[in-house]
Amino acid sequence: MGHDAQPALSLDPRARAAQNRSMSTISIDQVSEITRKSPKAKFNSRRRDVSAALGGEAGARRPFEVQWVSIPTGASLCPYHAHSAEWEHYIFVSGEGRVRHARGMEKVHAGDHALFGPGEAHQISNESTEPLVYYVIANNVEGSDNCFYPDSGKWAMDFGDHSGIIRRTDADYFDGEE
Repeated sequence: MGHDAQPALSLDPRARAAQNRSMSTISIDQVSEITRKSPKAKFNSRRRDVSAALGGEAGARRPFEVQWVSIPTGASLCPYHAHSAEWEHYIFVSGEGRVRHARGMEKVHAGDHALFGPGEAHQISNESTEPLVYYVIANNVEGSDNCFYPDSGKWAMDFGDHSGIIRRTDADYFDGEE
């Protein structure tokens, strides 16, 4: 090897995946918007999946996911819930809202941050006259992340090949075992 030659770099799998991404920067206006609304519109949002828009190898796992979210006046993103394994970091960009958590409710506005770990129930709502806009950054849990909804006693379960919403019913420990 001559004095001008550079040694070959051995990249770890994440670095190789970064080199293969279809895009490394993007404007939020370029990200497709998805609207989600419950039947009575109590839960209503517009979302943009920033992580997916940045590209990557099909089926590749990212270390975290980023979404842009806008909640209209009088709505919540989703029911009060707690993840079994996921961390979520919220960064509020505009508007005003409330974050419900185990200790009560707190008002949030542009510049505020909120962090919830596994098992910490939370809900974000917009009680102002303009949309509440924020980013959520969540770790991408290896395996499955299930959600518990304390108000309704439901679980959102990931069974690998399919998902579902279930309610727990009391059963004897040995029921169905013998």
